Amino acid sequence: MPDLLEKTLEINLLIDFYGNLLTNKQVNYVEQYYFDNLSLSEIAESFNVSRNAIYDNVTRTVKQLYKYENKLSLVKKYKIRTRIINQLREQYKYQKEIDDLLLELERIDLK
Repeated sequence: MPDLLEKTLEINLLIDFYGNLLTNKQVNYVEQYYFDNLSLSEIAESFNVSRNAIYDNVTRTVKQLYKYENKLSLVKKYKIRTRIINQLREQYKYQKEIDDLLLELERIDLK
C-alpha cells in the first residue's frame, strides 16, 4: 500500500492528466485535501457543505481518476517515456543533438 506522499504524487499526476475531465468543484476538493493538506471539515466549512459530502466527493473523484487511468494509461505511458528519456539522456549526455531531441520529447507532455 502506498504511503501518503506516494499517493499524493500519484493523485497529482492523475489530476495533471485527467483534471480537465473533472468539474471545478471536484478538482478544488481534491487539491485542497491532497495538496493543501486541509481536513475534510476545513474544506466543508469553506464550501458550506457537510464533511460527509466532501468525503464522498473526494472518494468518488479519486476513483474516477483511477478509472480514467485504467482505461487510457496516460500516466503509465508518461512514466515509461520519462524513464526511457532519462536513460537515453544519461547514455548520450555529451551529444547535444540527441539531448535537444530528448528535451523536445519531454515538452510534448507539458503542452
